[in-house]
Amino acid sequence: MMLFFDYDVTDAIKKIQAEVDECLKVCEKVIFKKPNNNAPKSIKGDYDLSIHGNKIVLVDNVDGVTIETKCHPEDNFDIGIGMTEAFNKLNAKKEEIKKRKLLDQKIKVGDIIKIVNAGYGYSTYYQWLPYDSFDLIKKFDFGHPLTEGMIGTVKYIGKHQNDNVTLIYFEDKKGLCHTVDIKGVEKIKKD
Repeated sequence: MMLFFDYDVTDAIKKIQAEVDECLKVCEKVIFKKPNNNAPKSIKGDYDLSIHGNKIVLVDNVDGVTIETKCHPEDNFDIGIGMTEAFNKLNAKKEEIKKRKLLDQKIKVGDIIKIVNAGYGYSTYYQWLPYDSFDLIKKFDFGHPLTEGMIGTVKYIGKHQNDNVTLIYFEDKKGLCHTVDIKGVEKIKKD
């Protein structure tokens, strides 16, 4: 007796092969993953480390930020865990300092600013300004790049139309206006 099946074996083989290929891709990512022998970005830098008893002191030589971590009296001292905790605390403290500086540095219309990084300038972008600001727009110094050390008075602050970037429109000593990302300026005094 002969049995006939209405089933194409080649389709089944192709389906199985596709599943095997998919499994191999997953295995390559998980099992055969190349090691990353570079330090994470969050800890790259120049540091001084001191260990005293159950205490680790970590100093960031670039920023001068110092933190201290202590091993709990009921735990065994573990340098790996201690270093992880020290870097976590250091990064948190640096972030807190950065936020505090931003609050202290909060720039408002009327403040006097100085360009500290001319690369943040927008020499052809004024379209982000409100249309009713024609008096400011007509003073725009179109096509002329900023120079570091340039000083001016903040006339308008707003957001870039396409990016989540805070922009400052300021008037220089010559009466010309410029657009710059807030990251490229520092407040030097209030008007």
